[in-house]
Amino acid sequence: MLEPRGGFSTAPDRQTHSSIMTGRVNRWMRGSDMLDGITVWLVLLLTALLAAMGALWIMYRRLLGNSRALAGEVEVLRRQMGERAIHYFEEWKGRELQAVVQQQREVASREAQAQLLQWKLESTEQIRKEAVHKSRSVTLGKVVEHIAPFSPLFPFNPRDARFIGNPVDFVIFDGATEGEVRRVVLVEVKSGLSTLTTKQRKIRDAVQEGRVEWQEVRV
Repeated sequence: MLEPRGGFSTAPDRQTHSSIMTGRVNRWMRGSDMLDGITVWLVLLLTALLAAMGALWIMYRRLLGNSRALAGEVEVLRRQMGERAIHYFEEWKGRELQAVVQQQREVASREAQAQLLQWKLESTEQIRKEAVHKSRSVTLGKVVEHIAPFSPLFPFNPRDARFIGNPVDFVIFDGATEGEVRRVVLVEVKSGLSTLTTKQRKIRDAVQEGRVEWQEVRV
């Protein structure tokens, strides 16, 4: 069969061309459907990823807030622990200081008592000797006071002397035994290195300054 001239297709050719186009359209539609499916899956995957990232961001913010709150609590606990440690240290230092002071006092007291006992042991004999010597000196002084008027060194008549003992030893009525009192003299007898007492010096000064009187008292 001869082909028609003029480039016109026959009916079978048109059917074949239509089938080809239909196949192409179907393939394109099938490809388009696959692309749409892939796009949908990509959109769903992207949405899921965004949702996951949002959830992770929310969790991160929460964890960050929790970590900051935890850091604040840790700082508060650290400060409280430091304050407690300082408080306990001060209490311990005070107790230890009191214990050391008490121990030092006890040691010092024991040492003082030991030294006092040692001093007593070493000084008892010396104290006894000094007491005996002082007692002998006092006794000797009293004896000397009483026998002084009979000493060759006594410048007055023993019968004109009157012993009074305190605050001075004698009052001398010079010349009384001869019937004429020439003067009245206060005499203090001293031996060795003994000196006048404060009261005796004041009496001496009063006599030397003329502050001496006679008064007659009637009762």
